[in-house]
Amino acid sequence: ASTPLAGGFDLSSDDIDDEIRGIFLEELQEEMQNLAAQLPEWRDAPDDADRLHAIRRIFHTLKGSGRLVGARTLGEFSWHIEHMLNSVRDGHRAVSPAVVQLVGHAAGVLPQLHDALSGVRGVSADLDAITAAADRIAAGEEVFLTEAQVAGAPATAVVEPALETTHPPSVPVDVPALAETDIVADSVAQADTVEVVPETAAQ
Repeated sequence: ASTPLAGGFDLSSDDIDDEIRGIFLEELQEEMQNLAAQLPEWRDAPDDADRLHAIRRIFHTLKGSGRLVGARTLGEFSWHIEHMLNSVRDGHRAVSPAVVQLVGHAAGVLPQLHDALSGVRGVSADLDAITAAADRIAAGEEVFLTEAQVAGAPATAVVEPALETTHPPSVPVDVPALAETDIVADSVAQADTVEVVPETAAQ
């Protein structure tokens, strides 16, 4: 048997046939396009709960469907993003520039996961860096990843505990949006620095 690509399907089970995987890849493409449509609107109005819920639902769908068809890497990756958005939805932390940026990074690597699941090429982005940042943000910290970190370049960051306040911020930040028709995306651009700042508002 051929060696699976990084981020590709788990081929150890015979329960999932190629037709089901093909249907899932179509679903993934549709959700990528849906996310591309939702992100710019949410970026401009991050306090819009309806947009937040729609984006959360996309990652919830990819988590569940991915696990069912053997797209384990995508499923677990999506779980971390959903978990972070759950913390916002449930009022455990405020929506913030770090939350919006992290969702943008997550959206930016979905085409790589699509490539891997399609057998084109393995994932090169640092999914662990993204999911680790998502977990920290879910816990109330403000963590910003550079494009270099997302692409896998080594970087050292110091994350300070978040400060608590009763008023969540609503500061839109610029995050990359997916092109609706793109299935195969270029690797994320390189950057040189990482900025980590104390959160000025949480919960």
